[in-house]
Amino acid sequence: MNFETPVEKKRKWFPLVVSAVALVALLGFLYSFFHPAPPRPLLPPEEFEDKMKQVSLDIPKLLQESEASLVTRCIFSFKESRVQVPYHRRKRFIALTPEEETILGQDSIRQMEELGLFYQDDGDAVRVENLLSKLAPVLGEGHQEISYRLAYTSEINAMSLLGGPLVITKGILQTMEDAELAFVLAHELAHSLCRHGGEDLTKSFAVKAFGGLLLGDAAKLKKSADLKKAVMLETFHIL
Repeated sequence: MNFETPVEKKRKWFPLVVSAVALVALLGFLYSFFHPAPPRPLLPPEEFEDKMKQVSLDIPKLLQESEASLVTRCIFSFKESRVQVPYHRRKRFIALTPEEETILGQDSIRQMEELGLFYQDDGDAVRVENLLSKLAPVLGEGHQEISYRLAYTSEINAMSLLGGPLVITKGILQTMEDAELAFVLAHELAHSLCRHGGEDLTKSFAVKAFGGLLLGDAAKLKKSADLKKAVMLETFHIL
């Protein structure tokens, strides 16, 4: 009688198992190749707006500065922090430095990334970058590098974040011709170049800060739901 040892049995069945696994993998690949999964549906505008409302900025924490210090900055750095708007030379007070605006803008990008709002598409990216390359020379020195992200929503919109990044929705890319889209991008780049986000945020912060000093705990910055809403609306310059 011919007895097979356990090792010999494993050696006998191992090639068959490997072949079966390889066959299943090949069939799965062929099926996915000829029957690609349908693209995920675009976020409707209402759902996109709901997710955007979840993006908030804890300014004291992000800037590693106490609320009292930020209030003091608003009070005593008014003269030093007045800067000119490019081109028309209007002077305005911005409490945040460009570096601080970049920190806040990048944190907004991080939160939007975690919420799954962005997507990647080579065709859309090439189109956007082609238009931005034509607009960049107008911005002047120091503003040639333009960062952007694509938002996966049917909402027709574009926005500029603190520090300069642009967010461009799939909806606006599907709706507008290149000339129309270039106009919108130029509008958003003007917000970034003129630091309108930092200016508007300074106004909101100053109002709430001085309100906290005058009215007490009820109007303090950290506890103010109104400011959180204002931060969201004024950080994202909605089209």
